[in-house]
Amino acid sequence: MATALIALAIGSVVAGYIGIPHALGGHNGLGTWLEPAFTASNCGAPVTSGALAGIAIQNCEPGQEPALASITQAATQLPDAVPAVTAQPAEAPRAESAGAEAEHDETALELTLMGVSSLIALAGIGLAFYLWMKNRHIPDRMAQSFSGVYNLLLNKYYVDEIYDAAIVQPIKSVSTQGLWQGMDVRVVDGAVNGTGYVVSAFSAVLRLLQTGSVKSYAAGTLLGAVAILAYYIWR
Repeated sequence: MATALIALAIGSVVAGYIGIPHALGGHNGLGTWLEPAFTASNCGAPVTSGALAGIAIQNCEPGQEPALASITQAATQLPDAVPAVTAQPAEAPRAESAGAEAEHDETALELTLMGVSSLIALAGIGLAFYLWMKNRHIPDRMAQSFSGVYNLLLNKYYVDEIYDAAIVQPIKSVSTQGLWQGMDVRVVDGAVNGTGYVVSAFSAVLRLLQTGSVKSYAAGTLLGAVAILAYYIWR
């Protein structure tokens, strides 16, 4: 168990160095790599109002906008089409100011969350040191006073017991009663063993006719020949 915890700790340290946030001067390569999985781009979502209603030009990043010619062509096909679509010059200074402000707010939020999480971790370490290194009698008294919560945490919320009752035992019962004793023993083994029993019974009847005596075989042959001749004479 200790070896597994050490391996997980090493992995978390390595992952932490890979994901150094922007607020600390890093590039957060891991977060950047995972960002597309947590953000949904609705570039090309239809416009629901205005003269260009129905044309997909909303929420597009630079370089993703539909071609101006196609927008103009689509606009001329609308009932309330406008004569032409002209590109409006971008307000670069205002956009840059808004981007810098957004980046500043994101950095402040990131630092705040880092500080809060670090304080919570340090508080947990300090509380554990106080209880288990300095005053070990306090946990014993708490376990007696809150026995229900203590047993719940001690048994890990009974997840293993619930999993065993809901998953393991039903699968085991189906495998034992249905697949093994039902299908394997009764159907498969029954067919094989039944074939053997039929052959054995048929062989027992044939053994009565196979005595191994030459006189008996000769007498049987003679009687058969006489019976055949009598049949043809009778006809």
